[in-house]
Amino acid sequence: MAGPSPTLVHCTNGYPLAGERWEDVLASLGEHAAAVAALQAGGEPLPLGLYLPAAAAERLIRDERIDTFRGGMRAAGLSVRTLNGFPFARFHTPGDPLRVYRPAWDDRRRVEQSLHLAAVLVELLPAGTQHASISTLPIGWGSDRLDLTAAAANLREVAVRLARLLDRTGVRITIDLEPEPGCLLGDAAAACRFFDEHLGGATQRRHLGVCHDVCHAAVLFADQAQTLAAYRHAGIGVHKVQLTSAPDVVFDGLDEPMADEAVALLRTLPGERSLRQTSLGGEASGFFEDLGEALSAHPRPGGRWRVHHHLPLTLAGLGPLRTTRNAVAEALEDLAAHGERPLLETETYTWEALPPALRAGSLAEGLAGELAWARARIDRAWSR
Repeated sequence: MAGPSPTLVHCTNGYPLAGERWEDVLASLGEHAAAVAALQAGGEPLPLGLYLPAAAAERLIRDERIDTFRGGMRAAGLSVRTLNGFPFARFHTPGDPLRVYRPAWDDRRRVEQSLHLAAVLVELLPAGTQHASISTLPIGWGSDRLDLTAAAANLREVAVRLARLLDRTGVRITIDLEPEPGCLLGDAAAACRFFDEHLGGATQRRHLGVCHDVCHAAVLFADQAQTLAAYRHAGIGVHKVQLTSAPDVVFDGLDEPMADEAVALLRTLPGERSLRQTSLGGEASGFFEDLGEALSAHPRPGGRWRVHHHLPLTLAGLGPLRTTRNAVAEALEDLAAHGERPLLETETYTWEALPPALRAGSLAEGLAGELAWARARIDRAWSR
């Protein structure tokens, strides 16, 4: 037996937001998260990974309305266990898909955002909580001009400030960088190198860590156990693991009609709101910042393609399109085998933008189904 299983939450960054005020967030939670909570058995508050735009967090503190916000969440049957600080501002609107990676960590606004989020989080957590995670972007987008020295200094400053928060509140908040393909820290190797070179102090390791997104590693064809082992070997805490799935197509062996169907399915993945980073395995190996570039370079695809676009965990595949969801079980089994219990989070933020063929039911039904799917895999991994 691997001991008690970890806490499972689902991230609210898939909910539509009318604006970036805390009132907009609360209204969205009251409509969407409350609907998910109503589908859960047991009547306990639904644990959430809350997404708060930077402006909403700042106003909650400035206007001293955290009690009001907490009361609204309690009335809706909701409980906060972690925050998602990756997007700085509302990002579910068509436009520049690189917007979610800006500002980068070399910008002082990331320091202010993270400290505001930490101050809000310690007030929203259930009584007795000793540690909670805030996930954040992995420095910035890889092709942007970034000041790495400034980014590291900003992260070190945040670690010092979080140590003071721990002294005052007894709650250890960690800022956890989330490696993503195409970003400056695109994979575990880059993250480990950055921590080794810039974040080696005890305070930094206590308050800075990693959020491991399963499909981010899977898109790069990375082995889940080896990825998690790299963080352990480097002494980097993995404080949150996002249970996510992405498209996976093996073109080799498909006849022409099936290959055309696979390409047609991939083209239905919307790219107006987020990039669809694409990795090619096999003879035509390579990486493209967006699916459109990959298809332009390879109009008759071969080998194996994986695309960064979150798909429902309940979806095993559709025709020639498969998914990487088996990687979720691989990650869970490795965590359980090592007696680790990071917070686990489902994060299919693309739900409402997905074509109907790739999702079933309402937003609430889909997210509740994902939680049930994930819980079954978690229970299986921790019962061995």
